[in-house]
Amino acid sequence: MNRTNTQQPPLPPGDLDQLLELEQADRSYLLRAKEVYGPIFKALSGSHLCVCVVDLELGRQFLQEHGEALRPVTLELESLFPLGFMRQMRGAVHQKYRGILVKAIRSCGPARDSDLYSTLVAGHLQSYTENQDTHRRPSRAYVATLTGMVTSMLIHVFFGARPGTPFHEELIQGFNALGPFGLSWTIGPKQAAAFARLRSTLLEHQWNPGEGLTGKIVDADGLDKTMLGNLIYMVEMGRFDMAGYFRWLTWHGAHNPDYLEAIGRDPAATVDSNPSMAQAFALETLRMDQSERLLRKVEQDIVFQGFHIPETSTVRICLWEAHKSSQAFSDPLAFDPDRFLSDAPSGEAFSPFGLDRHRCPLSEVAIKLACAFITTLAKQYRLELTADGPAVRGPYHWEPATRFAVRLLSRDRT
Repeated sequence: MNRTNTQQPPLPPGDLDQLLELEQADRSYLLRAKEVYGPIFKALSGSHLCVCVVDLELGRQFLQEHGEALRPVTLELESLFPLGFMRQMRGAVHQKYRGILVKAIRSCGPARDSDLYSTLVAGHLQSYTENQDTHRRPSRAYVATLTGMVTSMLIHVFFGARPGTPFHEELIQGFNALGPFGLSWTIGPKQAAAFARLRSTLLEHQWNPGEGLTGKIVDADGLDKTMLGNLIYMVEMGRFDMAGYFRWLTWHGAHNPDYLEAIGRDPAATVDSNPSMAQAFALETLRMDQSERLLRKVEQDIVFQGFHIPETSTVRICLWEAHKSSQAFSDPLAFDPDRFLSDAPSGEAFSPFGLDRHRCPLSEVAIKLACAFITTLAKQYRLELTADGPAVRGPYHWEPATRFAVRLLSRDRT
């Protein structure tokens, strides 16, 4: 009698050790694990199986083939507004809201406000330097400076509120209430109350035509509770991610002063120069740090590349490790912005903002703001490294050492 072979494919190779502990002990753990197990292997993330994919091509293929069985791991915001975060939407609903946002971004990019962002950066850095000799914790004071800086930038990008206006100040206070100590992953009564106040402020505002991304969306009759909630939380998440990114830009500037000098000496360098050393520096910083992983929750059993990936497991597509591929980058562990000037890598090799339909539509905005920051920093200051240490695994990203600090030395005085 014939028997049907019902043997289940095997789980990916790898030991069932706690991934967070392994990473905290060795940031390069996943690179070494790939050499042992291949580009797909397993570990544990808490009590759940975590399948790691250390290859951009395989990661892209996985998302394309099994996207409908996956749910992006992010903030659960359905308690605040209908349908929740855009990155978790699917099908026609996702296409609708993403389409509205993308159209607004295309018609309202940050380039026209380059001078405003450079002035804003300069003001925040000047305030920091005026008090840098009296800060009890310079590292914390610098983080607070960067967080205030990017919050102000993003409030202008999204809501058109110019620094110094009552509308801008009211939104600053609102976001500081929403996340006074960093991004809150759990939505509790305080977050709900702060969100409600922000939403009321924005709903009561009389929008001028084309006033920030929101004004463009209002012009297109695309603003509803779901879109407004997404805009608020894009700023909320983005301001902490961008502050971390600016901190890495500072770290690489302090450790690679020649590149910072080159940006500072270039009389033609502007935020909008393309390509420019500032842009190359910003992209190389993303390749080396900050762009780290995509996380997906598996909602039904999957077979991929001959491996069984069970329901309830997590799949981690490892961007940081994939961006260290020696096949795609020469000397991949070296910080070398020149690689983005001479022979810029393709999107097949370098994808810091995602791989699938949930790829961040604000990638160009992030790079423009990073260029405004690093160009202004380089032209106005030299960096003196005063404290440092090994990178640490923060709540959401790897970060420079907690004690990492710099003195900003004005070029006018040196």
